[in-house]
Amino acid sequence: MKKTILSVVTATLLMTSGANAFMGFDEATVEMQITQNLNLILQYAKQLQQYSTQLKTTASLTQNIGKLDQTAWNKFSQDFQQMQNIVKTSQGLTYAAKDWEDKFQNTHSGYSTLLNQKNLDPQSIYKNLSEQTRQTVKDNLKRLNMTQAEWDNDEATMKKLRDLSSSKTGQLAAMQAASEIALHQTQTLKKLHQTMMMSANTQNQFLAANQTKEDSSKALKHKFSTSGKNYNQEGKSMYRQLPGAQ
Repeated sequence: MKKTILSVVTATLLMTSGANAFMGFDEATVEMQITQNLNLILQYAKQLQQYSTQLKTTASLTQNIGKLDQTAWNKFSQDFQQMQNIVKTSQGLTYAAKDWEDKFQNTHSGYSTLLNQKNLDPQSIYKNLSEQTRQTVKDNLKRLNMTQAEWDNDEATMKKLRDLSSSKTGQLAAMQAASEIALHQTQTLKKLHQTMMMSANTQNQFLAANQTKEDSSKALKHKFSTSGKNYNQEGKSMYRQLPGAQ
């Protein structure tokens, strides 16, 4: 659990610092941070997919043989809280990715034009992913008579799960809600990963094109500068050859 919470903080900090990278941070560091977050997203998606599959099996057994014993329910509660932390981390990563996209657009004039040409709108995608996650969580909390405040507080969440464990119906409802949230978030993380990759590739394309223009401009200026110096030297030489010239 401590490791998961640490990952939440680390991931958010990495993504947030990445958002400021185009204001002057080392590009190599930014690239490493983005790669770390992309890998983290894939790991979370895999964990949630496995969790959702496991829950379906457990729910099926509970349906047939009755409520889980205390040991099995404690394991479910721990997994539920880990799933909950991953969902919160995912939201943090999505917010940070949108902030990073905003800052890149504000820093680099012309980038918005490139996005329009490609018919891309990563900011809207990030916003929709966040809203869909909030709505999915909200809908499933209602089924458990659980408030957003209880979801946001670890102790309140565990208390609610203990209350639900008192009956087979409560256990099944909790497992179904957890499974749906995990399944939804698996798809959300895959979409987040895809959007971040698309955004990074588009930004790299924009920066590369700008660098090419800058290099061409420098080369052209150097050419004119060199031509001007040669012209001046030739003019002085011709002047010295004129009668009476010093």
